[in-house]
Amino acid sequence: VSSNAQLPRFRAVFALTILLPLALGAGWLFLDSFRIAVTVPVQLNYVDGYTVDDALRLARGEPLYPDPTNAPYTVTVYTPVFLAATAALIRLGCDGFVAGRLLVLASMLDLAAIIIWIGYRRTGWVAVLVALALLLHPMQWPWSLVIRPDLTAIFLSVLAVVVMSGDKGRRAAAISATLCIVAVLTKQTAAASPVAILISLLVRDRRGALLFSTIFGLGTLSAAAALQWASHGQFFFQTVTANVNPFAIGRAVAMYGRFLATGPLFIAILVVMLVATARCRKLSVVALYALLSLLTAVAVGKTGSSMNYFLEPLVAVALWAAIEFPVDWFTRRQPVRMVIGAVAVLAVLLISTTSWIHQLKDRRAVRTVLPVHANLVNTVSEVEGAVISDDASLLVAAGKPVHYRPFIMAQLAEAGLWDQGPFLRELENGAVPLIILRIQPAALHETRYTPAMREILDRRYRIAFQYQLGAAFVALRPVETRAVIPQTIVEDE
Repeated sequence: VSSNAQLPRFRAVFALTILLPLALGAGWLFLDSFRIAVTVPVQLNYVDGYTVDDALRLARGEPLYPDPTNAPYTVTVYTPVFLAATAALIRLGCDGFVAGRLLVLASMLDLAAIIIWIGYRRTGWVAVLVALALLLHPMQWPWSLVIRPDLTAIFLSVLAVVVMSGDKGRRAAAISATLCIVAVLTKQTAAASPVAILISLLVRDRRGALLFSTIFGLGTLSAAAALQWASHGQFFFQTVTANVNPFAIGRAVAMYGRFLATGPLFIAILVVMLVATARCRKLSVVALYALLSLLTAVAVGKTGSSMNYFLEPLVAVALWAAIEFPVDWFTRRQPVRMVIGAVAVLAVLLISTTSWIHQLKDRRAVRTVLPVHANLVNTVSEVEGAVISDDASLLVAAGKPVHYRPFIMAQLAEAGLWDQGPFLRELENGAVPLIILRIQPAALHETRYTPAMREILDRRYRIAFQYQLGAAFVALRPVETRAVIPQTIVEDE
């Protein structure tokens, strides 16, 4: 009786001392993220400007998957749903950067809401704790604002899994299949959820599995065929072939290590869920989704990949814990509950401190570069003709289209899948009056431009000015052109 009487008091103390600080911290981060999304047009990730350029091209009624044989020398590496949604907001008068960032931020908040909504009925305050810890995870900066379709595709994938976890009928299978189709058309790598759902259905409902696979297979193939036809054969080349980069297992292992180092709480939750699953000897569709997302993240070993590959495992494990955390097993043992409470407090303090220190530093740094960014935008906008930039946010803000997309086009050229000849002739003739490069580290620069491109740049261009904007950049002009150097942001060589 004494133990039961103390339980409400324990829950109240838990809510006030742990959940409330977490909620306040998450709320602050959301408001600050919203302010950055609306007021800071500086790139937070290399792909930001290129993704917005794709959406702007679609909003203007131009092909989303243009033929890169002639200028512009660019490809669209994502399937179209996220880009179409961003383009729709642009057509309504929204700035491209604001539109993309608000979609990504909304996807992250919706994921946290789903975790609380579906999990609270099963694990109570554990679901709230997990969702808030997710919002405060160090990976939230900058990935909850980076303009790419990952989080939107994850949101759709989670919806599909949640539908199947709650309803075992054929209608649920049809709805989940439809959501998986849209997820794949948002980002083509969204494979963990349809595979998890199919495996789960094969175990308990063969006819349901047949229905799911038929709807998902026919829907995906039909959409892909239509896009392939509408793009004159460019869709598959740009979304699949252009994304096949060299893979290194050593890189994948190193990236997994970096991910696990970002949050000990994630490791603790994953271990608890694996032990609980082993005890009951049953894998639910949610557990399958979480484990498969950890497996598919191995693609992070590709050249040019980044930590965004771990966003889905992070969300999937949070969803798994919110739905299936073994609350009863822990609450039956008072000493264990005290230990778990102490560990939770320590984890909250660690996550909050790490995230706040890291994010405060980086968020302040973003705002300090705004004057430099504004001056650079003015410089770029005054250039007559095409501009090439490793920072495409400058091009978007200056109203310049992407003329050449670094890295991807270089990889295609070196693989013999794109003829760089026309572009090399432009460089040789000095037809590009301004080129902005991030030349350090050298290994990064070498992945963005082929040896033939770099040879012409060294011979036919000279440094006009240089600046710092999150990294060191140099601006090149053709040797015949007298440089106009903006005094507020540059240094003479």
